[in-house]
Amino acid sequence: MNTFSTISRTRAMGSLLGHSAIRALSQNIRQNSTLSSTSILRTQRTVFSKVNSGHFKRSALPALLGVPLHHATGFERNFSFGSPRFNSTSTTAPVIDNTTSIVDTSDSGSFLTSVADTMDTSAIVDAAMKVGDLKAMGLVNNSPVGLIQAALEFIHVSTGIPWWGTIVATTLLIRLALFPLVIKLQRNAATLHNIKPEMDHLTMQLNKAKAEGDTAAIGQYSQEFRGLFEKHQANPFKMLALPLMQAPVMLSFFFALRDMAQLPVPQFQTGGTAWFTDLTLADPYYILPALSGLGFLAILELGSEAGTNAGQTKQLKWLFRFMAVAMVPVTANFASSIFVYWVTSNLFSVGQVLSLKSPAIRKAFNIPILKQHKVIASPANKTSGKAKKIKSNRK
Repeated sequence: MNTFSTISRTRAMGSLLGHSAIRALSQNIRQNSTLSSTSILRTQRTVFSKVNSGHFKRSALPALLGVPLHHATGFERNFSFGSPRFNSTSTTAPVIDNTTSIVDTSDSGSFLTSVADTMDTSAIVDAAMKVGDLKAMGLVNNSPVGLIQAALEFIHVSTGIPWWGTIVATTLLIRLALFPLVIKLQRNAATLHNIKPEMDHLTMQLNKAKAEGDTAAIGQYSQEFRGLFEKHQANPFKMLALPLMQAPVMLSFFFALRDMAQLPVPQFQTGGTAWFTDLTLADPYYILPALSGLGFLAILELGSEAGTNAGQTKQLKWLFRFMAVAMVPVTANFASSIFVYWVTSNLFSVGQVLSLKSPAIRKAFNIPILKQHKVIASPANKTSGKAKKIKSNRK
């Protein structure tokens, strides 16, 4: 029986519960050192109801505890998922005594406490994850946040790359999936930029008609506006598509990583790299928050991902600059995993903006080249210019 027990113990380490169930059971045991048999059974049922049965073989925990498998009583009955195992040399099933217990209930608390203390949980925590582990922890669901977590888990499990690399890879895949939409919006933005003089002329005529109350002229110029957009297949409202698509993705990614860090997912604590090895903690050197702010500022200065900064006033631009600087101390206490996503996304945006400024790439994606428009001074500006010239001549 010693040989069989040794083999069973060895197999047990490969078929143990997911780390979340072991840790929950161990914590419950330590907090209740004098558990009754009823409490023990309740704890077992609570833990195992949350764990996929595929993560646990029948022989794992009894073998680890040194319980003979041919006695389907007490502890083993509660940890087994099938019928009792019979002796291979016996033709009849053993009689099961439901009143017999492997461990005396009076000593169950101290017995389980000693097992929890001697159990090597570090190997379990560092074990490779399986698809479904995050759901067992209560994370993955049918919400957008849960779908992001499911995607992160699938990429991490299927590729075996560390968690920081998983976040980077998932971010790039999502941004690449949105790239066709960015191309369409670049075409729309470039077209709107190139027809801006015609739009400005119609806008001026329309405002004049509104001031005069000429309903016929208002209808005429409105129709000309629609005809202009249909002719060039452009529409200002299309520019709202990118932020409307990106905002839910960014928020879902943020909450997904925040929840994984706050739980925390045990592998997150060793899934970082370089100076941020623990993805559940904030960057102690503030490097990641600073890189995130610089990335946002670079996108602002280079031009938006839509291709132009049209309609962005100086006041609005300075407000965004202030936000880029202010977000560094405001977000400094966020988990490093969140900044891995933000920095990666910002770097992708910077590369995207720079590449789409290239005439060759714009031609390859059929994006119109931006025209240079002459700045026509308004009547008010002309009057102001003449007054300044007369004043200077008098001097």
